[in-house]
Amino acid sequence: MDALNPMRFSARMTLLLILTLPLSAFLSYVVFERLHEHHFLSASLFDAGIKEISIQNATDLEDLSQRQTELSEKLRASAVFKAASQNRGQQAGAASSVAGPELALARNGVIILSTDASQVGADLPNAYRLKKLPGDAMKYASTQDRFQIILPPAQPDSDVTLMVTLDKAVTAANGEQRARQMWESLARGFAAGFAVLAGMTLLLILLNRVANTSIEEGDSKGARRFARLARAGAGILTAASAHGALFVTAWLAIQADLTSAQGEAAYSSAEFIALVADNATIMLIALLIAVEMSVVLFAGRTPAESSPVSEVAPPVSRPAASELYKAMRPAIFLFLFGVDLSMSILPLHMERLYDVIPGLSREFALGLPVAVEFLCVGVAIFISGAWLDRKGWVPPFAVGLLLTLAGGLYSWQAPDALQFVLSRAILGFGYGLTLLAAQGFVVRHTDTRTKTQGLAHLFAGLYSGSICGAATGALIAERFGYEAVFLTGALLVFTVVAYALIYLRRGVSGPSAPKAAATGAGAHGAEISIWRFLGDRNVIAVSLLSSLPAAIAAIGFMHYFTPVYLSRIGAPEAKIGQILMLFGLCMTFLGPLVGRLADRMPSKKIPIFIGGLLGSVAFLSFIGLQGVAATSCAVVLLGLSNCFVLSSQSAYVLHLDVSKKLGEGKALGLFRASSRIGQMLGPMLFAGLVGLSDIRHGVAVLGGAYLITVILFQLLAARETPADDSGKTEEIVAPAQSKSQQSPSRQSQSAISSRSKTA
Repeated sequence: MDALNPMRFSARMTLLLILTLPLSAFLSYVVFERLHEHHFLSASLFDAGIKEISIQNATDLEDLSQRQTELSEKLRASAVFKAASQNRGQQAGAASSVAGPELALARNGVIILSTDASQVGADLPNAYRLKKLPGDAMKYASTQDRFQIILPPAQPDSDVTLMVTLDKAVTAANGEQRARQMWESLARGFAAGFAVLAGMTLLLILLNRVANTSIEEGDSKGARRFARLARAGAGILTAASAHGALFVTAWLAIQADLTSAQGEAAYSSAEFIALVADNATIMLIALLIAVEMSVVLFAGRTPAESSPVSEVAPPVSRPAASELYKAMRPAIFLFLFGVDLSMSILPLHMERLYDVIPGLSREFALGLPVAVEFLCVGVAIFISGAWLDRKGWVPPFAVGLLLTLAGGLYSWQAPDALQFVLSRAILGFGYGLTLLAAQGFVVRHTDTRTKTQGLAHLFAGLYSGSICGAATGALIAERFGYEAVFLTGALLVFTVVAYALIYLRRGVSGPSAPKAAATGAGAHGAEISIWRFLGDRNVIAVSLLSSLPAAIAAIGFMHYFTPVYLSRIGAPEAKIGQILMLFGLCMTFLGPLVGRLADRMPSKKIPIFIGGLLGSVAFLSFIGLQGVAATSCAVVLLGLSNCFVLSSQSAYVLHLDVSKKLGEGKALGLFRASSRIGQMLGPMLFAGLVGLSDIRHGVAVLGGAYLITVILFQLLAARETPADDSGKTEEIVAPAQSKSQQSPSRQSQSAISSRSKTA
């Protein structure tokens, strides 16, 4: 027996390196270019005298032209132009022919005087578009071919602003050389990775004898554990060495570039920390992609190769069926990767398309894409349960993918704000269909032993995709623009179609879980009406005082407030993406631990209270913190809050007597409608906060209101009936029937409630 399969391991690790290392090199190049741009603007341009420009007469065009001439001469004598002239003859000509900087004066945000007559009357870039340069008070906006550098006014209360417009071609000097350096970094990364992989393969061949000996001696369990650890260690060392060589080479290239351009290579402490954070983000993205792809590559037999098994066969004879659910994990990972690429830029892109909409303020309009998208997600989930029951998972999955793809492409090409909102509605509807159908697939191809494990696999892939999407999309947006993000997201969704045709074909006709007997209302003849359920005091309390505030907090803060607030204070898109990643990391790594802790508590009111308390503290933290620190702290606390409240809210509702009488599926579906409403209202509520003069005070007040709802829930809601209290309440589910044997739509709607971002 070949316990470790060294050659198979080597082939699959090679494929993983081919998949992950180029993406890491590309993202490193994006970071490289951003650092070069920041250094050029903050060092070369400012050293040329921009900081020293002072306008004596705000209406004297001749004085402005004289300042422009002086600045142009200093720029052409700067190190970056000299380096370009020395290193590249052709590029030197382009650099020396770059149009000189244009100076403009603006009063109250409108240009009144400029050396470029076409700028007169134009608006200055607003706060959402201005990015702060590291270590400097200067801010700048980036258009397709220009930098717009805004100098702070000489007097704090002055309404006159000076803007320097510079051709982007100045930062393109030696761009081809930097691209070659990144290709070199990629080549060295592959060389290091393959060298270590060769050594690890030889080591595994030797260790394989040890594993086979253990199997021959009857210790198959120990041999399997040893094989897993050996392969995991070899894989980690291979990937770490490849990425280490890539990053070290890239860092040396950055140092050489800065030395060539500016005569210095030292990072400031802030820049160094930012660079380390960027590379750590890239490593995390590569790690998550490798993990998700390894689900298929290292599964032995691919899920698509599973052989059909009779539905009446006992669980012990269905190993193939128990592994088929794994095929959906990479699909949902790629799907969420594509959808959440735009997570950090939706309100910011809406701002760029914004035109006056009668009756709507600018801040309210910026939240429309997010609100409409999540409204359509909720509608799709609400109406697709019956479709899933009648037709299976394939039709809603296929239609959902097509709608999501169409919505992504429409977002890419949307010419105005209203059409952009419509594109997000289409995408949201497809999003909801696909997500519910994916869970229907897992429910169909798992049994009582594997259903929980199958759903855990699905949501692990889901959160990993969201994390990678938020971070990668932010980096792409910062370098290539927002339109490129939507196009890339659509292409990733398209890859899910190709993946489904290869790996999910067998799932169409494969084995499914046994049909569940009628539960809840079916077993008791619909003992209560829907209206009686909705009028129950405990249902009202958990819906209005827990589910609704939690949904408003999560979606409103994550998808609207964080991008808008951080952009307003000058944070780059990459920083926004990194902060949003913290939420997914909490849900991915701490969610299971918190869930087990909540399961041990006698009443679900306790974890609901803890989660609500953490959510309110997240907003109250704005009293003592501000900017990036306040937002990062709030995102982490909201992640912890959601770990406590999401599953606990559902468990609380399912343990209520009225839920057992109505039927668990119906009860949970009706209850989750409150979170859908909260997800729609969240962006609208936070839009009002962004419009306040004191945003921090407004967020703190919202935190206080959230805390009040947490306390009211504890006071007004009764303790639920324990699940195992069979002496006090009649069991709704037959003893021989497991809850995990619900119909696909009911089980899916139960599982989907564990993700506030989409449920």
